[in-house]
Amino acid sequence: MDKQELRENTKKRIDALFDKLEALEDKFKNASETRKLELKREMDEARKLRDDLQIKYNDLQQATEGSAKELKEAFEQSAKIFRDRLDKISQNFKRGYKRENSEEG
Repeated sequence: MDKQELRENTKKRIDALFDKLEALEDKFKNASETRKLELKREMDEARKLRDDLQIKYNDLQQATEGSAKELKEAFEQSAKIFRDRLDKISQNFKRGYKRENSEEG
């Protein structure tokens, strides 16, 4: 895989992760006040992880041959942590949605 192809794949991955966070942001905005209080800390953490991932992505894009491997590993690790956090938040939204619907019925 050449450098340009690697950049394109990395860009697609980061865009997909950021799109997932944006979808969670929409759910968060439309959540009940109780759910917002429950998930605020997690959403704040996800936003911080997004910012960190963006910085690592920018560093990776500017990397020289010598630093690219180390920066790619740092980016991959941050991307995994970010993705795991988004998955956890998504699961919390699903659990909260099921609980709210069972309370209504």
